[in-house]
Amino acid sequence: NLDGVLVSAPDGPVLAANAAACAILGLSEEAICERGREGLVVSDDPALGPALARRARLGATRARLRMRRGDGRTFPADVTSAVFADEAGEERAWVIFRDVSAETAGEARAQGIGELTRALLEGTSIAEVLSMAARHAPPPVGARVAWVTRLGEGDTVEIVTGDGDLAGELVGRRFPLSNTPTARAIATGEAVVVEDPERDEGVAEAVRHLGLGSLLVLPLASAEHRFGS
Repeated sequence: NLDGVLVSAPDGPVLAANAAACAILGLSEEAICERGREGLVVSDDPALGPALARRARLGATRARLRMRRGDGRTFPADVTSAVFADEAGEERAWVIFRDVSAETAGEARAQGIGELTRALLEGTSIAEVLSMAARHAPPPVGARVAWVTRLGEGDTVEIVTGDGDLAGELVGRRFPLSNTPTARAIATGEAVVVEDPERDEGVAEAVRHLGLGSLLVLPLASAEHRFGS
């Protein structure tokens, strides 16, 4: 099966996984079984409880749930599950899932663009629009954190707003513009990808040591000028 397939006990333990499940999750079958449902499905996903209740009531369910890969990253999955009895009469459950990150990224992008467009047309303050932009930026690319910078006085750049688990450590910080990724994006008007921030001297030290992995920096511009990233 090209989709991930798990065989589990209805109360959570995973008993077997196919090759596709291992590839999608980035885990061996043994590791998947060790983690069980608690280690594979985001426990506070609001759709999880109703999905389990529906399966208990009807014997089968389908839901969009957030699952967790071996490296800790989460992703949206279409999940179908049905209860059955094995040869020994033990109650078991099939769980079939597929990664729908690409589909949800498109949906999130369209929703974000629509919300930003409405806000601009309604005269929402620029500060709030920038906050909305930071909020909508992470989902389409699977980012942990997003922030918005603007050019300040004296050839500096300031992080004015952000979204994500590390945003609080960055918002309000000011750095020399010099050869930062923001400076490069503004100068070229094009996206800048920093594969390894820890080795890029242009990345501010406060950002460099957060262990974020690669960075994607997009210039922010109006028709007349570029003003941040």
